[in-house]
Amino acid sequence: MEGNMTNLTESGSQAVPLPGVGSIVSRFFYTREVPYAIALVRMIICSVCMIIMGPRWFACRELFSVDGATTPIAIGYSMPNWLPEFNGTIVAGLATLMMICLFTSAVGWRTRTSLTIAAILFTYFSCLDSVSTMTKYMVISTHVLFLLSFSSCGKIWSVDAWLRWQHSTDSQPEMGETWCRRCLQLLMCSFYFGAAFTKMHTPTFFSGEQLTYWMMTELTIDHPLGYVIAMYPPLIVAMGYITIVWEIAFPLLVWRDPGRTVMLIIGVLFHVMTYFTLGLDMFPPVCFALYLTFYGDRDYQAVGRWFARRLQPALRFVSQFRMPNLSIRYPQSLVSRSSFGLFAVFLLTGTAAGIGLEHSLDRYGQRRAEGRYALTPLDHDVADRMLAPLAPTRESDKLFAFDIGTFLIGDYVGDRCREFWPGQTIVAQCSFVPPHEDMMVECNLRDADDRLVERFSHVAPREVFNCNYRFPITVTSEPGPHSLVIKIAGQEVARKSIRIHNPALAAR
Repeated sequence: MEGNMTNLTESGSQAVPLPGVGSIVSRFFYTREVPYAIALVRMIICSVCMIIMGPRWFACRELFSVDGATTPIAIGYSMPNWLPEFNGTIVAGLATLMMICLFTSAVGWRTRTSLTIAAILFTYFSCLDSVSTMTKYMVISTHVLFLLSFSSCGKIWSVDAWLRWQHSTDSQPEMGETWCRRCLQLLMCSFYFGAAFTKMHTPTFFSGEQLTYWMMTELTIDHPLGYVIAMYPPLIVAMGYITIVWEIAFPLLVWRDPGRTVMLIIGVLFHVMTYFTLGLDMFPPVCFALYLTFYGDRDYQAVGRWFARRLQPALRFVSQFRMPNLSIRYPQSLVSRSSFGLFAVFLLTGTAAGIGLEHSLDRYGQRRAEGRYALTPLDHDVADRMLAPLAPTRESDKLFAFDIGTFLIGDYVGDRCREFWPGQTIVAQCSFVPPHEDMMVECNLRDADDRLVERFSHVAPREVFNCNYRFPITVTSEPGPHSLVIKIAGQEVARKSIRIHNPALAAR
């Protein structure tokens, strides 16, 4: 089919043949380029994975071995023995081997072998601890490591590249096929596209309830900006809709400028805000690493030339003190054999050292003079409080917020105000703390003497998180200070003062 299609002008003359589908796919996946992008992805992703798994190495016996309490994801699919589970000593060795291979992958030493071992062990440990280790960014990282293990990401900016340079006369960087970079691009696009469809089927995302309560928790790390933005639900609703539009548009516009620049800038701002508002610390750098794949080798070469022009005076100064080239070039076969032998020794030695270090930590106190650690008896008063029936929740603790305005934005009060005029409608909204039972919620409008002016009641089912009450202001409304009172189960839980202006009645 390639080359058979032609483009005809209006006069019927034959123009330049259009490329076929096979040619387009071949150019997309198999064009040769210098693998700058995937080399950067290799270094960033492996470094992030080391940061993720570093603290877990100290608890590998508890998390991943039969000495602790593993939580394999396969149990949820009725396959309890899908992955083998080992004792603590073997797991300590495997965890150490994984950390070493992540490091050697980051520096590019025996890159493909290191990435293969790291990808297998990283995925294995993630699947053994579905409670804390397996997260969204861990799933993305496993796919990235798998793709990189088949790629040419070690041809530049690596120990392997330096060793090849030692016995090569060609100073130009090696080139590789672009298929890995394209697969990483498609992975990122599919991730955003799938996230958009998931959010579309989550009603609490569009209402802002999901993000609001997430911002007010500290399940990850401290994020003080989240508490501030949580006080403005309409802003959260607007951000939710913008996120949906951006995630759908990302796979369509990210391939060429100016759409690429716009989509990536919005993506950087989005993930930075997830750090400051939701406390996501490891997810943003994983996404930023994949953003680098949307630039080709020409883009990186242009950036390199720009930095070279800016740093040229400093480079000329440093070149005055350059030492003579004393490097000794060895035959390629000798370098390859010595590198592989040293790499194998490094892995074996490091793994043995990791096993010894984990053994010396003695997490269970087996080698203490006092014996194994034992549970400390709980104080009787504390035990009685823990075993006592749950105290009923106070009605005031069920109310999350009480807002007053004149109109709604995405089911939230759009303008918070306290003064109202004829023709306007007072919108009183009370939001509840989830979970809650079915409740009778009442909103009363009272005058300056605390006399009841108007009353509305709603049943708030357990799946509802807010109730809205509307009080129209007419030309007959009495001017002056008033109060809006919220009652749950007949008990007052909130009161706010407002003022109604009515110049027609005030002049009488």
